[in-house]
Amino acid sequence: RLRRAAAGAHRCWLLQGLRRALAAWALGRQAPSLGYGYPNVAVDLVLVSRAHMAHNAISLLKGSPAVFMGAGERRVGRIHILGIAASGEKPELNTIFVWRYQGLRFCHLGALRGRLDASLKDLIGPEVDILFLPVGGNEYVSPEVATQVMHDIAPKLTIPMGFRVPHKNLELLPLSEFLNKNSVPVIEPQDSYDLDFR
Repeated sequence: RLRRAAAGAHRCWLLQGLRRALAAWALGRQAPSLGYGYPNVAVDLVLVSRAHMAHNAISLLKGSPAVFMGAGERRVGRIHILGIAASGEKPELNTIFVWRYQGLRFCHLGALRGRLDASLKDLIGPEVDILFLPVGGNEYVSPEVATQVMHDIAPKLTIPMGFRVPHKNLELLPLSEFLNKNSVPVIEPQDSYDLDFR
């Protein structure tokens, strides 16, 4: 089950399986000022793509999770995780995370700021089931570049993130800017999603 832990429009998603809960890219300490709370659930594992106060308030999460930051390979139980160094907003470099969980292959692009070069595409690999894709421009890729990246990876499901939300005038473009450039089917927003691509 995939669930918006607190900021579905932005950066925090909770993956709940049979035995483990994983948070992809924890919220920043400014989340309450943006109208978000913190995930009210204990997690086993947290992936943090960027060592920045806006993205890694891991000390505020419940439980005693393993925390992965930066490039390299790690394993927690049966979950194999690959962290890939990529372009980000300096001085905090960005990490792309790729992992397999409950039979699905995930890719989280973090605060990606440019297109994927050939080496990054090779490291991410083929057959991505679920892609977490920043789309709002400014510190993330533009909707145009995000569209190109999505086509390069060709996932079964894309989850856009990092876009302007109605209650805060962030320096980001609205989600519609990305959706208008794509003719793919759109799933209506929900609090959680049960995923099965068999």
